[in-house]
Amino acid sequence: MHDAQHTALDAQHTPHDSGVSRRRLFGAGAVLGSTAAIASTVAGAGPASAVVLGQEVDTGSLGITGLTVGRHTNLFRSFALTSATGIGVISVGTARYLVTFNAGDGHKALQIFNADTGNVHYVASTPGETSGNWVHDGKGNLYFSSGNKLMHVSVPGRSIRQFGTAGTGIMEMYEFQIDHEGYLWAGTYPAGVLVRIHPDTGREVARTPPLGTGNKYARGLSISPDQKTVWSGTGTADPDLFRVDVDTPSAPVRVSIPGRGRDSFVPQTVALGRKVFVWHDNTAGDEIVSVYDVVSKTWSAS
Repeated sequence: MHDAQHTALDAQHTPHDSGVSRRRLFGAGAVLGSTAAIASTVAGAGPASAVVLGQEVDTGSLGITGLTVGRHTNLFRSFALTSATGIGVISVGTARYLVTFNAGDGHKALQIFNADTGNVHYVASTPGETSGNWVHDGKGNLYFSSGNKLMHVSVPGRSIRQFGTAGTGIMEMYEFQIDHEGYLWAGTYPAGVLVRIHPDTGREVARTPPLGTGNKYARGLSISPDQKTVWSGTGTADPDLFRVDVDTPSAPVRVSIPGRGRDSFVPQTVALGRKVFVWHDNTAGDEIVSVYDVVSKTWSAS
């Protein structure tokens, strides 16, 4: 069980949040651009009264140039998304799918739609709440976790299965990534480590030492464009940024965030080119975004 302090912080930051933080959603749009925000999140959704799913409506101007967009209504059975990383569009061959996680006890938690028509492609239940994000291998396979259970979905095959169980000391996993050799990486609670997992067997093949001092969370993962470096945030005792070479996981490197707040999370990182965008609290307790340049090894404000 979480202690009282961490429970209060969990309610604010963990991937089980009911709904997407408007501050984080619009912050991502401001920092990364409208295209990046739309690719990973949905804003402004409201409860639908109709029971028919996937009804397409006329496309209107969204005030965004350079994009062809469509709008769909009455699409979801539930609108309480677990996190901004719980929704996104993937391509499998020539087909495009909208993949969503929905909050709750796992009943029909995974819902996949044809991204062009809005028609339901596949709906599945999970053993419990979904944790963090899903990751796509580019071949129609999705990987994610539900509690300590590792889950695999074949999008073309419309199937779901548990393919493994988290290793010792891990109750939940977050923000899956895929490295240059095809292995999965995930952050964890309460071990506060990163783990490398074989995508076929679900077996843990490596783990880092605990990141920081006294942390229970390693989360907010992203991976470099060459898929050889994993970036991770931590929390809550010693929130900071850590860099892990996927080929030498035993030697994580702390990259100290200037002006970071204490007793908080680093809930999100985004690695783009030579920059890593890092969401964190400042000393006043306000969430801000700082930018780390991996070449010059300098920090700047977003």
